[in-house]
Amino acid sequence: MKFKHLLLAGLLLGSTGMVSAQRLPDKMSAYTKLKVFQHRKNSLRSTDDKLQAFIKVNDESAWEKLRASGCDIQTQIGDIATIAIPYDAVEAISQLAEIESVEAAQPMSLKMDSALKYANVLPLHEGKGLSSPYKGKGVVVGVVDVGFEFTHPNFYSEDGKEFRIKYVWDQKINKEYRTEDEILAAHYSADADTGTHGTHVTGIAAGGGFGSLYKGVAPESDMAIVASTFRDADLVNACNQIQQFAESEGKPCVINMSLGGHVGAHDGSSYCEQMLNRLTGPGRIICVSAGNEGDMPLYLEATQPSDTLYTVILRTDVSDPTAIVDIWGEGSMFDHYTVGLQMTDLNELSSSSLTPDFVFSTRTLTDIVSTETFDNGCEFTISSAVHPVNLRNNTQVQIQYPEQPIEAEGQILVLSLVPEKPGQAVQAWASYNAIFWDGGKTQLLANGRTDYTIGIPATCEDIITVGAYATKDSIINLFGQKLPYNLANKTGELAYFSSLGPTGDGRIKPDITAPGHTVVSSYNKKGIAGMEDFVVMQTGFKNEPYLWGASSGTSMSCPFTTGVIALWLQANPTLTPDDIKDVFSRTAIQDQNLSYPNNIWGYGKIDAYKGLLDILGTTPTANENIFTESPAEAVSVYAQNETIHVRWAEMPESANIRIYDMNGRLVAERQFNTVSSIDQSIPMSSTSTGVYIVKIETEDGLASRKIKL
Repeated sequence: MKFKHLLLAGLLLGSTGMVSAQRLPDKMSAYTKLKVFQHRKNSLRSTDDKLQAFIKVNDESAWEKLRASGCDIQTQIGDIATIAIPYDAVEAISQLAEIESVEAAQPMSLKMDSALKYANVLPLHEGKGLSSPYKGKGVVVGVVDVGFEFTHPNFYSEDGKEFRIKYVWDQKINKEYRTEDEILAAHYSADADTGTHGTHVTGIAAGGGFGSLYKGVAPESDMAIVASTFRDADLVNACNQIQQFAESEGKPCVINMSLGGHVGAHDGSSYCEQMLNRLTGPGRIICVSAGNEGDMPLYLEATQPSDTLYTVILRTDVSDPTAIVDIWGEGSMFDHYTVGLQMTDLNELSSSSLTPDFVFSTRTLTDIVSTETFDNGCEFTISSAVHPVNLRNNTQVQIQYPEQPIEAEGQILVLSLVPEKPGQAVQAWASYNAIFWDGGKTQLLANGRTDYTIGIPATCEDIITVGAYATKDSIINLFGQKLPYNLANKTGELAYFSSLGPTGDGRIKPDITAPGHTVVSSYNKKGIAGMEDFVVMQTGFKNEPYLWGASSGTSMSCPFTTGVIALWLQANPTLTPDDIKDVFSRTAIQDQNLSYPNNIWGYGKIDAYKGLLDILGTTPTANENIFTESPAEAVSVYAQNETIHVRWAEMPESANIRIYDMNGRLVAERQFNTVSSIDQSIPMSSTSTGVYIVKIETEDGLASRKIKL
C-alpha cells in the first residue's frame, strides 16, 4: 500500500532537489495551527466560535488591540494571559507586532484508613508532642477537578454541623457559588454524571470523615472548588480564582490538580507551565499528580542519523478513533529531523519492506498543516512549526482511524524517526490513546519507554509533583466481598502505574510520593457507573444516602500530599515550593537502596509528622538559630476567639509585635521585654473582623504574616 503523494514543494524529502532554507520561529505553535486548520475544515459542524489559548505580548498596548478584535482576556499575569480569540481573527492577531506568540489550550485527562498511618499523619491530628493538633485550620485547600457532589457529608466538619466548602466555580456553565445556600442548592457540579473523581479527591485532601475511618488529611481546612473544563488555560484560570478567594480570606492556599496530559515538550516551557510557576510563592502552593503512565511505553527517542528508529503506533482503545503523537527536536531550531509514516501488514513486515509511504523533514521551506488518507481509510493530519516559546522544532501527528478497526485485519501504522545530527535526540510522546510497540519484531521495531512519562503540567519546576505507592491491596465492599483492587503491588511498593521522570529537559521528577493505591474516600453517587463494586460504605445524612469507595492513582496520592502541605501551612503560612522541597529532602522516608532524589520516588515517601516538626524547628535537622537562618520557619500566626496568637518555634529573648490593617494603620502593638511563653496572644476588639498584617521583630530578625480575624 502506497501513500498518495502530496503536491507541496519541499515536503517529500529529496523529491524536488531544492536547497532547503532555515525556518524562522512562528508566532503560532504547531498545535495552534492544527486547531485553526481543523476549525476551518469543520466550520459547518463546529459549535466553538473562539479558540481558547495562551498569548504573550511584548507591548502593553496589545491588550487593548486584543479586546478591540473581540478577544476575551481571562487571566493575565505579567506579559502572558489566557484568552479566547475569535477563530477568524487568530492568524491576523498572531501577525501583530505587539504579539510575541499564541499557544492554543491543550486538553488534560484525569489521573485517577491506612494511608494516614503510613504517611505519619495521625500524630498531627492527635497533637502528639505538639502544643495543639494540626488539622489544616486557617488554610484554604483548593481542588480543580470534575464530578462533584457538594452536599456530601465528607465536606462538613466531622460532626456534620459546619459546611466547609466556601467557594465554587463551575466552569462548564461559568457560574460561581459564594454562599453556603448557593452551593448546597446546586447540589452537584454540572458534570457530576460523568464521574466521581473530584468528590473522591477532595475528600482525601480535606474531608471531615463524618465519624468514619475515612477522614481526609486536613479535616478542618476550608475548601474552594473549581469544576473544570480540563483545558490547560482553564486550569490557570481556576488556580488564579482560588488564590484570589484565599487572598480575600487572608489565608494561605494549597491547590490540588489530579490531572495531566502529554501534548507538549515536557520541559516546563509551555505558557500553562510558566503561568502556574508565576502563581506559586509564599503561602501559594500547587500540587499536581505525576501521572498514571509508569507502566505504559509512551516515550521514544532517536539519537543517531545512521540508525532509523521504527515503531508501531498502537491504539490503547480501539473504540476511540483518534490518536496523537507529539515529536520534538531536542535542541534548537537548527536541529532538524525526519518523520516517516507507513501503513503495512504486521505479518508481512521485513527489513526490506520498511519504507515509509510518507516522509516529512523539518527542513521544509514552509510550515505545513495537511490532512491525508491511506487507502484503508486511516486519515492523519500533520502540523509542524518552530515552537514560538522554546524555539524547538515540533511536529504533531493526529491520526483518525476508520470505523472498522484496522488492527483486526493485521494493519499497523509504523512511525520512523531520524535525527539530522548525532547526539541531538528526537523525542516523541504517544500523547493520546496510543503507545509505541515493537509488534514482537524486536530486530526491526522499537518498544516505547516508560521513563519520561511525567505528565504536563507536573513537569513544571515550581509545582509539587506527586507519585504514588501502595498502602493497601484489597477492600471489603458494601456487600461484604473482599476484592483485590490490584495484585500488581505489595504494601510499601511504588504503585505500578506511578509515572517516572525525568522531565523532557532532564530535571528530576517526581518530588515526593504518597499513598495512592486503594484509597477510600467520598463518592459522588451520580457518577459511579462501573465502580459499584468498589463502594465500601453508605451513609445517611439529611435524609439522603451518600457513598464512600476506593480508587487508585496518582490522582489519590496528590490530594494526600495537598492535605499534608495544608497542615504544614497551618504551622507556617508563608512556605514556598522550595521550602517544601527542602522539608522533603530532610524528612521524607527513604527506605529503598537508592540515591535520593531520583526519578522514581523523588525525595521518598512523605512523612507528615516529621515534616511538621522540621518546620517548627523541633527536630535535630533544624538550624540552631532558625530565626536568623530561615525566619519564615520560626514563627506562625493564628486567630482564635477575637485574639491573634503568635507562636514561636524557639522563644526569643524579647519581641515587639505590631498589627496593621490593610490600609497600613497600626491597630495594636505589644512589647515583650522578656518572652515567657512560646505562644503570645494579642486580644482584639469584637468589631475587629478583617485581614491584618502582623509584624514580629526580635533580636534575630523581622517576619511578617497575614491573618484574617
